[in-house]
Amino acid sequence: MAEEKTAPVQIWNTNALSQRFDYGLEAVIEEENRMAVESPVWRRHAISPQLIWHYSPRYDFAIGYENKRDWTDQVTEDEMGTRVDTVEEEENSGFFSGTVKLEMAGWAMESRQRFQWGLAEDGTTGEFRQKTDLRYEKPLLPFGIKPFVADEWSYDLLGSRELSQNELMMGFMVDFNRVLRVELFGLRMDEWDVAGNLLTTPVLGLKVSARF
Repeated sequence: MAEEKTAPVQIWNTNALSQRFDYGLEAVIEEENRMAVESPVWRRHAISPQLIWHYSPRYDFAIGYENKRDWTDQVTEDEMGTRVDTVEEEENSGFFSGTVKLEMAGWAMESRQRFQWGLAEDGTTGEFRQKTDLRYEKPLLPFGIKPFVADEWSYDLLGSRELSQNELMMGFMVDFNRVLRVELFGLRMDEWDVAGNLLTTPVLGLKVSARF
Protein backbone atom coordinates (compact mmCIF):
# COMPACT_ATOMS: atom_id res chain seq x y z
CA MET A 1 0.00 0.00 0.00
CA ALA A 2 1.35 3.43 -0.98
CA GLU A 3 2.41 5.72 1.85
CA GLU A 4 2.13 9.49 2.26
CA LYS A 5 4.77 11.42 4.22
CA THR A 6 5.57 15.08 4.87
CA ALA A 7 9.18 16.24 4.75
CA PRO A 8 10.64 19.10 6.82
CA VAL A 9 10.32 22.66 5.54
CA GLN A 10 12.85 23.74 2.94
CA ILE A 11 14.15 27.21 2.04
CA TRP A 12 14.91 27.89 -1.63
CA ASN A 13 16.94 30.75 -3.04
CA THR A 14 17.38 31.43 -6.75
CA ASN A 15 19.55 34.13 -8.30
CA ALA A 16 19.24 34.93 -12.01
CA LEU A 17 21.27 37.20 -14.28
CA SER A 18 20.22 37.91 -17.87
CA GLN A 19 21.43 40.00 -20.80
CA ARG A 20 19.36 40.90 -23.87
CA PHE A 21 20.95 40.97 -27.32
CA ASP A 22 19.82 41.74 -30.85
CA TYR A 23 17.48 39.48 -32.85
CA GLY A 24 15.40 38.70 -29.76
CA LEU A 25 18.15 36.69 -28.04
CA GLU A 26 18.66 36.65 -24.28
CA ALA A 27 21.40 34.89 -22.29
CA VAL A 28 20.38 33.77 -18.79
CA ILE A 29 22.26 32.06 -15.98
CA GLU A 30 20.44 30.83 -12.86
CA GLU A 31 21.80 29.51 -9.58
CA GLU A 32 19.52 27.65 -7.17
CA ASN A 33 20.20 26.68 -3.56
CA ARG A 34 17.92 24.50 -1.42
CA MET A 35 18.23 24.15 2.36
CA ALA A 36 16.20 22.23 4.96
CA VAL A 37 15.56 22.75 8.67
CA GLU A 38 17.11 19.37 9.55
CA SER A 39 20.11 17.29 8.44
CA PRO A 40 21.39 17.49 5.85
CA VAL A 41 20.82 21.24 5.91
CA TRP A 42 22.23 21.76 2.40
CA ARG A 43 20.00 19.85 -0.03
CA ARG A 44 20.73 21.11 -3.55
CA HIS A 45 22.92 23.38 -5.61
CA ALA A 46 22.13 23.83 -9.29
CA ILE A 47 23.44 26.14 -11.98
CA SER A 48 21.76 26.51 -15.34
CA PRO A 49 22.90 28.69 -18.26
CA GLN A 50 20.50 28.98 -21.18
CA LEU A 51 19.86 30.95 -24.35
CA ILE A 52 16.32 32.21 -24.99
CA TRP A 53 15.00 33.29 -28.38
CA HIS A 54 12.06 35.68 -28.05
CA TYR A 55 10.64 34.71 -31.41
CA SER A 56 7.55 36.93 -31.07
CA PRO A 57 5.46 38.55 -28.31
CA ARG A 58 3.62 35.23 -28.03
CA TYR A 59 6.35 32.58 -28.43
CA ASP A 60 9.72 31.92 -26.75
CA PHE A 61 12.17 29.09 -27.40
CA ALA A 62 15.14 28.13 -25.23
CA ILE A 63 18.08 25.73 -25.07
CA GLY A 64 20.27 25.20 -22.03
CA TYR A 65 22.31 23.03 -19.67
CA GLU A 66 21.90 22.18 -15.98
CA ASN A 67 24.43 20.92 -13.43
CA LYS A 68 22.68 19.70 -10.27
CA ARG A 69 24.08 18.35 -7.00
CA ASP A 70 21.77 16.83 -4.35
CA TRP A 71 22.60 15.80 -0.79
CA THR A 72 20.61 13.21 1.19
CA ASP A 73 21.15 11.22 4.37
CA GLN A 74 21.68 7.47 3.96
CA VAL A 75 21.06 5.23 6.99
CA THR A 76 23.23 2.08 7.26
CA GLU A 77 22.75 -0.63 9.87
CA ASP A 78 25.46 -3.25 10.50
CA GLU A 79 27.17 -5.03 13.37
CA MET A 80 28.69 -1.71 14.44
CA GLY A 81 25.27 -0.13 14.87
CA THR A 82 23.39 2.51 12.93
CA ARG A 83 25.35 5.02 10.86
CA VAL A 84 24.06 8.06 8.98
CA ASP A 85 26.13 9.30 6.04
CA THR A 86 25.45 12.27 3.78
CA VAL A 87 25.47 11.16 0.15
CA GLU A 88 26.07 13.50 -2.79
CA GLU A 89 24.56 12.82 -6.21
CA GLU A 90 25.38 14.79 -9.35
CA GLU A 91 23.41 15.09 -12.58
CA ASN A 92 24.29 16.89 -15.82
CA SER A 93 21.55 17.46 -18.37
CA GLY A 94 20.61 19.45 -21.43
CA PHE A 95 17.16 20.78 -22.26
CA PHE A 96 15.09 22.68 -24.78
CA SER A 97 11.71 24.33 -24.29
CA GLY A 98 8.94 26.30 -25.93
CA THR A 99 6.71 28.85 -24.20
CA VAL A 100 3.35 30.27 -25.22
CA LYS A 101 2.40 33.66 -23.74
CA LEU A 102 -1.10 35.19 -23.56
CA GLU A 103 -2.46 38.39 -22.04
CA MET A 104 -6.08 38.98 -21.06
CA ALA A 105 -7.81 41.63 -18.92
CA GLY A 106 -4.71 42.54 -16.94
CA TRP A 107 -3.55 38.94 -16.50
CA ALA A 108 -0.53 37.38 -18.17
CA MET A 109 -0.35 33.61 -18.67
CA GLU A 110 2.62 31.53 -19.77
CA SER A 111 2.67 27.84 -20.62
CA ARG A 112 6.13 26.28 -20.95
CA GLN A 113 6.90 22.81 -22.31
CA ARG A 114 10.40 21.53 -21.50
CA PHE A 115 12.18 18.32 -22.53
CA GLN A 116 15.27 17.40 -20.52
CA TRP A 117 17.77 14.52 -20.78
CA GLY A 118 20.86 13.92 -18.69
CA LEU A 119 23.40 11.64 -17.07
CA ALA A 120 23.25 10.87 -13.35
CA GLU A 121 25.31 8.49 -11.23
CA ASP A 122 22.60 5.81 -11.52
CA GLY A 123 22.15 6.10 -15.29
CA THR A 124 20.43 8.15 -17.98
CA THR A 125 17.54 10.44 -17.06
CA GLY A 126 14.78 11.96 -19.15
CA GLU A 127 11.74 14.00 -18.25
CA PHE A 128 9.05 16.25 -19.65
CA ARG A 129 8.22 19.31 -17.52
CA GLN A 130 5.14 21.46 -18.08
CA LYS A 131 4.75 24.75 -16.22
CA THR A 132 1.78 27.13 -16.27
CA ASP A 133 2.22 30.59 -14.77
CA LEU A 134 -0.57 33.14 -14.20
CA ARG A 135 0.15 36.62 -12.83
CA TYR A 136 -1.70 39.91 -12.41
CA GLU A 137 -0.05 42.70 -14.42
CA LYS A 138 -2.18 45.82 -13.80
CA PRO A 139 -0.44 48.45 -11.59
CA LEU A 140 -3.35 48.69 -9.14
CA LEU A 141 -1.78 47.15 -6.02
CA PRO A 142 0.55 49.02 -3.60
CA PHE A 143 4.28 49.07 -4.38
CA GLY A 144 3.67 47.58 -7.81
CA ILE A 145 3.04 44.10 -6.36
CA LYS A 146 2.16 41.44 -8.93
CA PRO A 147 0.59 38.32 -7.38
CA PHE A 148 1.05 35.04 -9.23
CA VAL A 149 0.20 31.36 -9.10
CA ALA A 150 2.13 28.64 -10.94
CA ASP A 151 2.10 24.87 -11.28
CA GLU A 152 4.81 22.65 -12.75
CA TRP A 153 4.55 18.90 -13.17
CA SER A 154 7.21 16.44 -14.31
CA TYR A 155 6.76 13.19 -16.22
CA ASP A 156 9.49 10.54 -16.15
CA LEU A 157 10.25 9.61 -19.77
CA LEU A 158 12.76 6.80 -19.16
CA GLY A 159 12.08 5.26 -15.74
CA SER A 160 8.60 4.82 -14.31
CA ARG A 161 6.95 6.56 -17.30
CA GLU A 162 4.61 8.21 -14.84
CA LEU A 163 4.11 11.55 -13.11
CA SER A 164 7.07 11.94 -10.77
CA GLN A 165 6.72 15.43 -9.29
CA ASN A 166 4.34 18.39 -8.97
CA GLU A 167 5.13 21.87 -7.65
CA LEU A 168 2.27 24.25 -6.79
CA MET A 169 3.45 27.79 -6.11
CA MET A 170 1.77 31.03 -4.93
CA GLY A 171 3.47 34.35 -4.29
CA PHE A 172 4.12 37.86 -5.52
CA MET A 173 6.79 39.74 -7.42
CA VAL A 174 7.97 43.34 -7.28
CA ASP A 175 9.91 45.18 -10.01
CA PHE A 176 12.02 47.71 -8.12
CA ASN A 177 13.33 49.21 -11.37
CA ARG A 178 13.95 48.13 -14.97
CA VAL A 179 16.80 45.86 -13.80
CA LEU A 180 15.86 44.30 -10.44
CA ARG A 181 12.94 41.95 -9.73
CA VAL A 182 12.26 40.10 -6.46
CA GLU A 183 9.83 37.20 -6.00
CA LEU A 184 8.60 35.76 -2.70
CA PHE A 185 6.58 32.54 -2.74
CA GLY A 186 5.28 29.53 -0.89
CA LEU A 187 5.36 26.15 -2.61
CA ARG A 188 4.08 22.61 -2.11
CA MET A 189 6.26 19.97 -3.76
CA ASP A 190 4.80 16.48 -4.19
CA GLU A 191 7.15 13.64 -5.24
CA TRP A 192 6.21 10.05 -6.13
CA ASP A 193 8.66 7.14 -6.18
CA VAL A 194 8.38 4.04 -8.38
CA ALA A 195 6.20 2.33 -5.73
CA GLY A 196 3.71 5.19 -5.73
CA ASN A 197 4.70 6.53 -2.29
CA LEU A 198 4.10 10.28 -1.91
CA LEU A 199 6.49 12.71 -0.21
CA THR A 200 5.20 16.26 0.32
CA THR A 201 7.64 19.09 1.06
CA PRO A 202 6.55 22.62 2.11
CA VAL A 203 8.84 25.34 0.77
CA LEU A 204 9.46 29.04 1.35
CA GLY A 205 11.32 30.71 -1.50
CA LEU A 206 13.05 33.88 -2.68
CA LYS A 207 14.15 34.65 -6.23
CA VAL A 208 16.20 37.69 -7.22
CA SER A 209 16.58 38.54 -10.93
CA ALA A 210 18.77 41.16 -12.59
CA ARG A 211 17.99 41.93 -16.25
CA PHE A 212 20.19 44.04 -18.50
